[in-house]
Amino acid sequence: MKGEASVIGFGRKTSPNVAALLNGTAGTWLEMVEQNSYAKGLPASQIIPAALAIAEHHRASGANLLLAIVMGYETSSRINRAAKLKLALHSSGTFGTIGAAVAAGKLANLDAGAMRELINISATLGLATSRKAVLEGATVGRVYSGATGYLGILALDMVQSGITGENDGVQSVYGQVYADAPEGKSGIAQTPAKSFDPDSVIAGLGSEFLITKGFIKMHPVGRSIHPALDLIEEILAQCPDRRLDPRDIEHIGFLTYLQPTLLHNKTPTTPFGAQFSLPFAVASLIYHGRGYVTNFDDKAFANPAIHALALKVDVSENPKYTASFPNQQPCDVKIRLKNGSVLEASAQDPGHLPAHRTEDGVALSVDFERKAVHQWNRDTRPHDRRVLAAKGAHALKVTFAADSTEPGNHYLFGANSEHVLLVDEAAAVARLIDSRLHFDDAADAGPASVGGPVVPW
Repeated sequence: MKGEASVIGFGRKTSPNVAALLNGTAGTWLEMVEQNSYAKGLPASQIIPAALAIAEHHRASGANLLLAIVMGYETSSRINRAAKLKLALHSSGTFGTIGAAVAAGKLANLDAGAMRELINISATLGLATSRKAVLEGATVGRVYSGATGYLGILALDMVQSGITGENDGVQSVYGQVYADAPEGKSGIAQTPAKSFDPDSVIAGLGSEFLITKGFIKMHPVGRSIHPALDLIEEILAQCPDRRLDPRDIEHIGFLTYLQPTLLHNKTPTTPFGAQFSLPFAVASLIYHGRGYVTNFDDKAFANPAIHALALKVDVSENPKYTASFPNQQPCDVKIRLKNGSVLEASAQDPGHLPAHRTEDGVALSVDFERKAVHQWNRDTRPHDRRVLAAKGAHALKVTFAADSTEPGNHYLFGANSEHVLLVDEAAAVARLIDSRLHFDDAADAGPASVGGPVVPW
């Protein structure tokens, strides 16, 4: 495929597979992405970049793009839900390959037989993703989601070229290669007792949609750290000026379900690794008094006060809490101060779960932009009026510079120019994708710079 797919933010096009790789990688770089606890991973960031690239290649309608995304999301998420995954495996770079392939295959109008072949082939093209690489802070982990889109489109190319897969690649890979033994105790709290349970793949099919159970991560850290940070924010909200002096803290203890305890490293060696360290994330939030992406930049990572506080943070598992996952994600925290007083907070369903985070879409939008806002360098790219931001648990806004003289059309992208794509709430997505939209001058000015209160320590 020639260069027909857009690389977001760079004003250039490339082949759909490379666009999926680049956009998928960029989409996970800040860690503030869509997550789904039932799918046990990041479905959207693995699937949507490939779907967008193929939709642009085929000039697909917004409705067809949405249908392809839902099909890819549901297929791959249900397969991953049914698998008893090995603890050593990081799910990004695995099940998303199936989802990206299915979405691409739908947009390419594959028939049922070809789609079955596509699923079997894509199931065997997933990466051997290492959870340890992410925990150590190796940035190869940032590429996992982008690679799934690349491989999913490769699977489509293979099917269209006549290459065949094994009869049941899903069972082989998710029942053996990626799976724990049936008799083994999985290191990850999850539903299936078998290595792979085909019945759970199709359970509720057509009435239960896992895509409705995703949420936007409101902290730039590994998902399992979120309950702890939500409770720290609750405690800070009760403190004068939302400040808690790290020098006054004797110890911080968390009691929670299994997954957060796996992110217990108190001495991360890179800023990326710090985003997967519960102790560092908690310490940085307390030190800064607010949760921004900059809590994990080079300056924050070099701060000895944050590292010193991280050494005072412990996290332990309550087996009863683990048994309630993923329907609940309980967490308790006790902060013991040097004066003998104790600050406590508890929650059965921390604030990042969809039932809590989607009640006020406006507040959610403001909160997300405050924490994750980013602006492209307008000095070096004066014509690149591109801003990428997520708004709400089911919202995505991507803007491209558009030729105002071109009449509107019913395709996601025109043949010779770039358009504005606005996705905001599922009920309106198809209509908005098919529309011609523009931002006003105020929006073009870009979001406010990331800042925050001056730290007094």
